[in-house]
Amino acid sequence: MSKILIIRNAWHHDDFGGAEVFALDLTRELNKSHDAKFISGTKEPLKRAQQAKIPYLRGPRTFWLDFSGLKALGLPIFILGLVWGFIRYLVIFWQQHPTIVHITSRDDYISASLAARIVGAKIVWTDHAELRDTLKNLRHLVKGLPGKYVFLSARLADSIITVSENDKTIVNQITGSRYSDKLAVIKNGVVDEYSKEQPKYDFVFASRAIVQKGIVELLDAFADLHANQPDAKLLIASDTKVNESLINGYGALKSITFENYSD
Repeated sequence: MSKILIIRNAWHHDDFGGAEVFALDLTRELNKSHDAKFISGTKEPLKRAQQAKIPYLRGPRTFWLDFSGLKALGLPIFILGLVWGFIRYLVIFWQQHPTIVHITSRDDYISASLAARIVGAKIVWTDHAELRDTLKNLRHLVKGLPGKYVFLSARLADSIITVSENDKTIVNQITGSRYSDKLAVIKNGVVDEYSKEQPKYDFVFASRAIVQKGIVELLDAFADLHANQPDAKLLIASDTKVNESLINGYGALKSITFENYSD
């Protein structure tokens, strides 16, 4: 029986979205035939794992790894965060003896991959559309340093999974196809086959309704679709209220239903 450790850290302690759900659900499914555990240093995912009775371990998480904006000036602190994460993961892996380490958060690509390679585990990365942004500044002397570390760490990975063909293409282009043999696509979604005789287009957007999650692009795309398919319907189900300034002026507004929910 394989022993699989699945890692997911979020940006903030109250963060919980599709990538966190993915890691927890994957752990639950793999536990049906393997020994799988979820690892996170972020409070909310650990709470959800406990509630769902999913085996979990508390891992490292440090906000020193946030390297955006003016924090780029704190490069030594960033490196210290990586070293701390590496040591913590190395101790966990020595204790757990994993067969596979599945990393789904970008900061852990570096420290967890190095620790996993030392203990001889297979390494899988799942990229939730973050890898291309991390790598895009590779040619920038300072701003691109985290991307350079991730780029070098990718040679340790046995497989790198992207969530779309587009992301795979972009990562290939940025890296000069250096890791094309490692890249695979597993789409995080459902593709329905519609009848050509009677096309029907109904869509559900279940995410935080914020700019960073693509709400603007979604509304733009639906407006274009609605112009040609006036019977199309869109349901936006979100735990955050949609900013009214984003939706004013959409001619397809009557075909959009908004549902707010909270845990």
